[in-house]
Amino acid sequence: MPVEEMNAMAAEKVKIEMEEKRYLKAFGAELISFEAFEGLMKELKSKKALIDTQVANVKRVVDKVVYRKPQREEIEQFCDITRKEMLKADFGSKRAILTKFVDKIVADQEYMSVSGYIPFPLRKEAQNVGFEFECRNRQFTLPTFKFELRYKLPDPRKSRIIAKRDEFGRIVTSRPPDMAVFI
Repeated sequence: MPVEEMNAMAAEKVKIEMEEKRYLKAFGAELISFEAFEGLMKELKSKKALIDTQVANVKRVVDKVVYRKPQREEIEQFCDITRKEMLKADFGSKRAILTKFVDKIVADQEYMSVSGYIPFPLRKEAQNVGFEFECRNRQFTLPTFKFELRYKLPDPRKSRIIAKRDEFGRIVTSRPPDMAVFI
C-alpha cells in the first residue's frame, strides 16, 4: 500500500539521519578517522538518495490515481445490485453487507435514519495501483460517498388491515398498512 510504503521509507530516512548524527559525534570525539567518516557519510548519502527516489516513484503512482464523483446512473446501478443481492442473500451475507456500508441506524417512534459510506469507484486505468479498503474504524483509503436515508416508520402493529376472517369472525390474515417510502 503506497501510504504504508511511504511511512516505512520515512522511518528508514529518520534512522539514517540518526546514524549520521552518531558518526558526526564519533568524528568530533576523534574516535574515527576522517577517511572512515567520509566513507560512512557517502554510504549514508547514497542510501538517503535511494529512499528519496523510491518516495518520488510512490508519489508518482499515487498522483496518477484520479478520483471522480459517481454518476447518478452508477449510484442507481449500485443500489439495484445491492437490493437484488440483499433479497437473495442469507442472514450472514446481509449482515456482512450492512456492516461494510452502514455506519449508524437510529430510530425513534416515528422515523428511522440510516447513514453510512459507499466508496467511489476509480477510473479503469487507475485501478491497479495497490489501493485497498481499510474499513477498520471507518477509515477508507478511497474517497467515499456519505449517505443518509430517513424513513417514516409504520404505525404500531395494532393498526393492521384485516384481509380475511373466518366464519366465526376471527382474523385469518392481516397485513400492516403500506409504508411511506422516503421523506
